[in-house]
Amino acid sequence: MRSGRVHRLIGQPNEEGKEAIRFFTVEETKLLEIICDHIIPQSDRDAAHKIPIVPWIDKRLFENRHDGYRYADMPPDREAFRLGFQAIQEIAWHLYSRSFEELLPLQQD
Repeated sequence: MRSGRVHRLIGQPNEEGKEAIRFFTVEETKLLEIICDHIIPQSDRDAAHKIPIVPWIDKRLFENRHDGYRYADMPPDREAFRLGFQAIQEIAWHLYSRSFEELLPLQQD
């Protein structure tokens, strides 16, 4: 019999019914959720009807699935996401002396 932890690790829904995050760290997940909320706001939906964008991206990266091509001057998707997160945090610290998550929504935009 598998423990709840093992089920989460293999991508089964967690206690809240959400698919477990397996590729991103907790910090990266929070950052990506904020970014997605800015790029693709879902304010017209209640929590139960929001499209789970972050789990979809996480699953694709965890399984290392891609569209079958990559621009020659770009790193692999997994690395590109992490470099992007790093750049966002560095810009936030440079401009506001705070992490991106600590910024006001207008500053995040």
